[in-house]
Amino acid sequence: MLKPKPKYDVPAFASFEQRKAILHRLLEAHPKFVVKGGNSQTNPYKVHYEIILAERRNQLEYYKNSVLWSPRYTPKHFKYLFLYPAIFVALLMLYLRYIQLPRRMLYLRKKYGYKFPELESKGWLDGWIDEEIEEELYRDWTLKDLEEYEKLTHENKLSVNERASKIRQKNLHFNIQNKLGEIHKKRTELGIDTL
Repeated sequence: MLKPKPKYDVPAFASFEQRKAILHRLLEAHPKFVVKGGNSQTNPYKVHYEIILAERRNQLEYYKNSVLWSPRYTPKHFKYLFLYPAIFVALLMLYLRYIQLPRRMLYLRKKYGYKFPELESKGWLDGWIDEEIEEELYRDWTLKDLEEYEKLTHENKLSVNERASKIRQKNLHFNIQNKLGEIHKKRTELGIDTL
């Protein structure tokens, strides 16, 4: 089943600006599209097509006479083929310089023991020192807890784990007992359970 046409797709109902916008979109999508036949009275799009062609001719003349632009290199081409890629490359270079390279230098220093005295003297690792990263990852209370846990003997560590498992077992037993109690209560309310 075909979708019925909305009334604004019928040329008689569309306003002057709507027809021009429709034709503009059509010409953007299909540049070689041509409105053939008729005149302004029989073909409502003929007037708009001629207006758009006149605007394009004026724009072409402007680009031919321009020092900066040409018909093949317009501001649209400049924006999409030069400006946006240049901004992207600049952001990529900044990311590599200020984030990725210091990370890689720290990785190589930790794993293989490489040192970069020239780059460090130039300030490439400013703000990327290992101690600062550790302070960001682990707060003081966390480091103290880790130190205390390491001081515990093996037996004490086991007892901590055993205590945790006993607590888990008690909680599980309590939850199961509550569920069974609820089920028994519902069954007695419904008259199913006569115990």
